[in-house]
Amino acid sequence: MADIDTNANVKAAQFLASQEAGNTAEGAASSSLPSASQTGTASQFFQTEAGLNSVGEKVSPSVRELRSSTAASNADWRFRMSLGPGAKDLYAGILAPLNATDGVIFPYTPQIQINYRANYNKTTLTHANHPAFFYQGSEVSDVQVNATFTAQSSEEASYLMAAIHFFKATTKMYYGQDDKKGMPPPLLFLNGFGNGQFDNVACVNTQFNYNLPDNVDYIRTATNASNTGNPFQIQNALSSVKGGFNQSISRLLGAGVNRNVARIGGLASNFLGVNNPFGGVTDRIGSILGGFGGSISPAQAGANYVPTKIELAITLIPIVSRAKQTNEFSLKDFAAGKLKGHW
Repeated sequence: MADIDTNANVKAAQFLASQEAGNTAEGAASSSLPSASQTGTASQFFQTEAGLNSVGEKVSPSVRELRSSTAASNADWRFRMSLGPGAKDLYAGILAPLNATDGVIFPYTPQIQINYRANYNKTTLTHANHPAFFYQGSEVSDVQVNATFTAQSSEEASYLMAAIHFFKATTKMYYGQDDKKGMPPPLLFLNGFGNGQFDNVACVNTQFNYNLPDNVDYIRTATNASNTGNPFQIQNALSSVKGGFNQSISRLLGAGVNRNVARIGGLASNFLGVNNPFGGVTDRIGSILGGFGGSISPAQAGANYVPTKIELAITLIPIVSRAKQTNEFSLKDFAAGKLKGHW
């Protein structure tokens, strides 16, 4: 077995540990490793893990760098529209499903149209073949988002219902009984498709359009926890019990077992405490389960219905504060993709 240089092992291990902790500069400074002739199998292992060759030169990504690149490639790049920190209290009630995703994540890639404009004033010159143009200003005009949503379960229906209500709510100001009455509609922040596309850029919702189609199925949303076991559900179960019992009795009598009817009736009488088990058993079951009478509408049961497929259209206007433009913007940095939160 080759001799192992313990000092080389320690240095290589320190380099690897510093990289795992994010201290790449310090790790590089302590990476004066001996040559291959001075090291054995253990030090070679540490060097390989740190991405170094036998003389301590950086020749490949380290384990930490590989992990970071893998995490970056697996990052969630789906398009998302969320509220700012001061308005997250709106994620309640019907909007509660949006808490887990911090806003609306679009399940399918939406079609997004963005208009960048540079405005110039046109001046007609006397005795000239061409007019003169003088720069006035630049802007990002409205952003049009067209998206498809689907729902194939009660949970997805609840999320779709929350998304629709979210786009409605963000067109309205705080008013009436609100503590923040007088405040304009909340800002929205867009993220998705990587930092070079939508990197937490601010906007406001100016228009929301949707049509409830008549050529698709509708699905019921999941009821709230407080509505679990509501009378509507119990009555459905009761109807099922009644129907199943009547069918069983009909099959029993139709199978030519009339001689056993009296004996079965006696057993049922002892069990249910009624004299005519077959004539009034369904009513007795209804009394046992609570005697819910009449019909309960889905609205009373706390449920909503949404289409299994729907198209949504949202019109946004980009917002960049004067302070952000003055204190942060640089055309050089913008062109290099270094600015965060700028349109």
